[in-house]
Amino acid sequence: MRTQVLDHPPLWGYVWDKLAEDWSPEQIAGRLQRDFPHEGRMRVSPETIYRRIYTDPKWNNALSDCLRQGRKTRQKRDGIYKRRGPAIPNRVSIDERSQEVDELTTYGHWEGDTIIGKNQQGAVVTLTERKGDWLKAIPVDSRKAGEVANAVIEALKDIPAKLRKTITFDNGLEFAHHEKIGRWLGVDTYFAHPYSSNERARNENTNGLLRQYLPKKTSFIGLTKQRVNRFVEALNNRPRKKQMFRTPNEVFKELGVALEI
Repeated sequence: MRTQVLDHPPLWGYVWDKLAEDWSPEQIAGRLQRDFPHEGRMRVSPETIYRRIYTDPKWNNALSDCLRQGRKTRQKRDGIYKRRGPAIPNRVSIDERSQEVDELTTYGHWEGDTIIGKNQQGAVVTLTERKGDWLKAIPVDSRKAGEVANAVIEALKDIPAKLRKTITFDNGLEFAHHEKIGRWLGVDTYFAHPYSSNERARNENTNGLLRQYLPKKTSFIGLTKQRVNRFVEALNNRPRKKQMFRTPNEVFKELGVALEI
């Protein structure tokens, strides 16, 4: 049974440590069941964790910035998504994509996008594997199509071919060289419908997690690959609800695949 108060020292110590590692309350609550399967006192609901953070001054001052939105009080999300045009040569609609991609029956299908730095200077190219939630990300100086294509190729070139089948992109013009990406990586490339970020929901969600480390209005000038890699590794080691609270790294390890950043 989940506790309604954090009064068991090993439990609140675990929760505190994981919050400090930027895990969400939901991730912590779910992971407790895997890490302590036979210890009934090591259970807590996400709501109890949120309540402790927002009502206890010590927890609020120390840990509220560790939450995904970094807010001192609870607030509804505005759900605003960017909108970009679809004028991309030879783009192939997501409607042409195999049904197996939607059904999540196999690994190797990726979603791609960019997150943008302050004043539209610099960007990070992000790629999320749909079934396993594994993230790859590379900073670029600009969103010129050639530079972005090279970043996508660099990110996925060492991934085993069996985990490199399709990529579904956002409609940004930075992905105009998608055919080059397809040739180099041996993948089929597709594009979501305009204004339909839900068709790349895994990538959108992962971008939101990455924004915890690179908030909006953060300058990306001088952002290094090494720094981005640290953020990527932290996210690939966070448990995910849809993976039964395994981490993306654990998922791919179970596949017998050694993946490097």
